[in-house]
Amino acid sequence: MASYLWHPIEPLSEKDRQIDLAAMEPIYETWQASKKRLEQSSAENLKEFKAPQAPPSEAFVFEIGAWTPSYSLSVDRNKDRDGPYREHVGIELETSCVFPKKLSGRRLVFNIWGKHDCLLPPILQSNPDWVPNCVGLLVLPPTSGRFYTALPNDSLAVLTTCLAHGLYRYIILYGPPLKWSKSPCSSMQWERTFNPADF
Repeated sequence: MASYLWHPIEPLSEKDRQIDLAAMEPIYETWQASKKRLEQSSAENLKEFKAPQAPPSEAFVFEIGAWTPSYSLSVDRNKDRDGPYREHVGIELETSCVFPKKLSGRRLVFNIWGKHDCLLPPILQSNPDWVPNCVGLLVLPPTSGRFYTALPNDSLAVLTTCLAHGLYRYIILYGPPLKWSKSPCSSMQWERTFNPADF
């Protein structure tokens, strides 16, 4: 690279601009026409037209196999502690993907832990408009994967009871298509039955 003669970057000429934007002109005209019609119809329609579109979403369905609850309680001696005790409540579930078909058979472990302020995190006090990115991160490579999430302690007690009585057999996650084997899922459902025809 030492022998390469560098040239300064120059602005596009008018000819270059015409060539570069020629294919975009019909799309631009269509967009402007649609915008004008909405402006004439109602301000609400125009607002919806300008709003960013939600990213594509798909369902990931996992059949529950073995599961293990965990619990621990200890004295918290950390100087930045929130209270005198440190409590850990969690569930680990071994599952297998059954939908979509292209991912069928992939193994996934759900790591779910309890968190007292899960639904009302401290950040809401300083920023009431804060919105979380997801309810949990799905990591699903061709080999074994993981899903990490936190739930209120009371919810974990309900889930453990339902699992013990066989009331839940499937976990359904909704999130964008996998990218680099990951998907930040925005929704999670626990179901007793699963019908592929519903998806």
